[in-house]
Amino acid sequence: MINLKKILNNKLISYADESSTSISEYKYILALSGGVDSMTLFQCLIDLNLNFYTVYFNHNYHAESNNVSTFLEELTFNSNVIKHFKISLDLSNAKNFESKSRDKRYFHLENLRRRLNCDLILTAHHLDDQIETLHMRKIQNAHWSNSLGIREKLNNIRRPLLSISKETIIEFATRQQLVWKEDPTNSDNSFLRNRIRNIDLPELKIERPEYVYGLLSQYRINIDKFEEISQMIKKTNFNTEQFNFGISLKYDKLSLFTSIGKKVVLQYFIKNYFQGISLSHSWDEWKNLLTYLESKVKRKSLFKLSEDISVYKSASKIFMIRHNELAFTEILLENGCEWHGGKIFLSPQNKFKAYSDKLNASLPLGAKYMVRQWKASDSYVSATSGHRRKVSDLFIDNKLNYIQKKIQPIVIDENDTILWIPGLAHASVDMNRNFTKYTWESHLC
Repeated sequence: MINLKKILNNKLISYADESSTSISEYKYILALSGGVDSMTLFQCLIDLNLNFYTVYFNHNYHAESNNVSTFLEELTFNSNVIKHFKISLDLSNAKNFESKSRDKRYFHLENLRRRLNCDLILTAHHLDDQIETLHMRKIQNAHWSNSLGIREKLNNIRRPLLSISKETIIEFATRQQLVWKEDPTNSDNSFLRNRIRNIDLPELKIERPEYVYGLLSQYRINIDKFEEISQMIKKTNFNTEQFNFGISLKYDKLSLFTSIGKKVVLQYFIKNYFQGISLSHSWDEWKNLLTYLESKVKRKSLFKLSEDISVYKSASKIFMIRHNELAFTEILLENGCEWHGGKIFLSPQNKFKAYSDKLNASLPLGAKYMVRQWKASDSYVSATSGHRRKVSDLFIDNKLNYIQKKIQPIVIDENDTILWIPGLAHASVDMNRNFTKYTWESHLC
């Protein structure tokens, strides 16, 4: 008979060994559903006398949701759980209920982990969940890189029961006389996973007893290939830079990888930088992105990867950004200010300084100056030629890419007249005044 507590204890020890910390010093968050799987994991953690919080997500999807919530509140109140949380999820407008609910749960779990300063998030996924997931990917003809199944270790998430069958978990729970609540939606076969669990897989196991073994064998092969790419990622210095609008990495470093490798690299950085982002794209969708990146044509726009994230390739870098974080608010210059990709600061100067140094500008004292983004209609009177010129033409002459145009500061007066385009050009000013000198320092090449 399998000793479930011993297996769990050894798993948790192996997780702690990664940081040379004792499991008695760890703090965990356990996602509780009220079902037999999470109740078994809950009881094991109690018996091992570990420090953990619990959280229940109420999807408000079935009549028993509130009853389960009350059941778990009473259960955890009478245990040595540090604290129990309940979070209500609004999924009324969700197009893909299963996917959206999963994304929201993990978003809240990670936020809670950070707020409580916990080490790991534990979920009660088991071997049968893994088999269902692998079968689902197979019938969807998913590319192998999208068929990795459920990962036992992913960022701060651990799934210590992933190699344990549902049958073993039920045997343990029955023997321990545990109480649990069955989710009534588990019998609703309109959900793809339920149909697979209740109909497809039972029939396949009878018709082809070797089918499940084949799924798990291929899973291990795919994991090995993925781990090989992951090890290469860890050994590669991508010269990453983080900005308040996103992250960049060197394109020549990305070019060291195969097409599949490039996809994994981009997934890795997006998931690690952008909290709560899930990328469930087909291989064909990823190929479209790779075609965009490998094109020799100068890119005049972003590649929209998801509802939130876009990718852009400049001459030497790959940028991954949130769409709404490239729209900047106009700010007051005064004694200097931080700007996206750099800063403008004050330098002592009360005399006019020549226009030749574009990183510095002399602006008349006694006026109010603002810094804003470029507008397509912007123009200025050139200090050197005296002619009015479009800012867009200036950008073209200086070969600015899409990102550089978006983050380029434009210094204006109260009448929205452009006086200085830091690093690029000056507009003419009245030289019969006292001046203040400003300097632009860019952090983004």
